[in-house]
Amino acid sequence: MKAICGGKLVLHDRIAEGMAVLFDEKIIGIVPMSEVPAQAERIDVSGAWVTPGLFDVHIHGSGGCDTMDGTVEALHTIASTVAKNGVTRFLATSVTLPLDRTAQVFDMVRTVVGKSGEGWDAAVIEGINMEGPFIHPAYKGAHEENYIADFDFDFMKRYSDVIRIVTVAPDKEGGMEFIRKVTTETPIKVSIGHTAATYEQAMEAIANGATQVTHLYNAMTPMHHRKPGVVTAALRSDVYTEMICDTIHVHPAMFQFVMDCKGKDRFVLITDCMRAGGMPQGEYTLGELKVVVNENSARLTDGTLAGSILTLNKAIANVHANTNKPLWEIVNAATLNPARAMGMQDRIGSIRTGCNADFAVFDEEFNTQMTIVDGRVVYKK
Repeated sequence: MKAICGGKLVLHDRIAEGMAVLFDEKIIGIVPMSEVPAQAERIDVSGAWVTPGLFDVHIHGSGGCDTMDGTVEALHTIASTVAKNGVTRFLATSVTLPLDRTAQVFDMVRTVVGKSGEGWDAAVIEGINMEGPFIHPAYKGAHEENYIADFDFDFMKRYSDVIRIVTVAPDKEGGMEFIRKVTTETPIKVSIGHTAATYEQAMEAIANGATQVTHLYNAMTPMHHRKPGVVTAALRSDVYTEMICDTIHVHPAMFQFVMDCKGKDRFVLITDCMRAGGMPQGEYTLGELKVVVNENSARLTDGTLAGSILTLNKAIANVHANTNKPLWEIVNAATLNPARAMGMQDRIGSIRTGCNADFAVFDEEFNTQMTIVDGRVVYKK
């Protein structure tokens, strides 16, 4: 048994001080410091924040590698790079390429989903976030237009054991029926995104089973007082709503506004990070598109934002600096809320007895000090 001692525990509804968390591979309990068993291995974090391990449900790559590189080595590099940011779980996110090449990548991801422990001292891949090719060309963002495809339900069925969520433009022909089939005949969740949908079409998609919106404000119809768009549908309904809080994709004034609209359970922080995450400035690729990365952003040569170089711990810090929300509510947006969105809240996303022993330890500025996955230290500063 191990015990994290001396930290400020960020629980799902409060901060607990003077308490220790006991764990092996799972969390055993939260006890006063005086009740830590003598035989427990103590990890003293002296005043640091102790949060659940962060869960990034929308990340393409990091450390110079991308999901679509299609190798175990690339995925392991991403997993070990994001662990340095306090991430303990993530969804390997695809980008629009031909479906036959996408299938090869998904076959390979399938071999490492859930891998943890020896030989994989890194964040755990919980499955795939399939972003594209079922998107609208007018809102393609940094996806290759030539590879945008018609809906293919057979493909979804074939990979329904590893795809956790798929982004869909519901305004495309057959979109509503596709959403209905995916959400009733497979366990895959549907997210509305990269779409020219009207407010009415977005609400219809939600009625047909869509439960999430992909990176709010980006690559969708905006909020207008006579054409409310997908943005308004996201804010008025109970869908889980992703946001890239790097202060570039979305102005920081929107952080508080969106959190006020969504309430504490439905706001989800993501990075949408691409392969340049944690890497020097320069030229990189996303899919087959060239991306220029400076100290703040990743953009196509025409200036279009191409994912981000954001880290999830930095997203928490950005929201903390720009809202009046309690820290635990902001941390939930990167832990419990994405776990709920994926139906995984029984085992990950909170510091609670019986959950996987996934923790991130941060200093006051939310720099990562330590990351623990399934009770094993996978990163230490």
